[in-house]
Amino acid sequence: MPILGIAQINPEPEPNVIDLVVQINGLQTNRGGKLLISLIQGEENWFEPGQEYARIVEAVTQHAGTRFSFKNLPVEKSFAVSVLHDENENSKVDFQWLPPRPKEGVGTSNNVVRMGPPLYKDAQFLLTESPTMVIINLSY
Repeated sequence: MPILGIAQINPEPEPNVIDLVVQINGLQTNRGGKLLISLIQGEENWFEPGQEYARIVEAVTQHAGTRFSFKNLPVEKSFAVSVLHDENENSKVDFQWLPPRPKEGVGTSNNVVRMGPPLYKDAQFLLTESPTMVIINLSY
């Protein structure tokens, strides 16, 4: 008869994989909407809809979390993270014209700030040790 419900204690970590924790600072939970956290591998996929390596979509409520995890990522690979507080839930960044800037909260890994969209080369980082944490400060 098979035995059910036995958990493995202290399993060995998978070789050549790593976990990434994304900490988001400055989230304005009173605005509602959704939080879109995109993990991107490769400059050719940067800001290309549907080309994310992985994506987390989370409802923004007064009790929304600000720490998210991507599990079992390949070691020694470069990635970048982009975050959008999509208040109107249209899955894109909405802009105001004067002054030209996003209407919604946005941020990237390495907290790149520049006129125009951030460049992948400025936002990328190398996954080398576990756990890796990236802190992103949202700008509204």
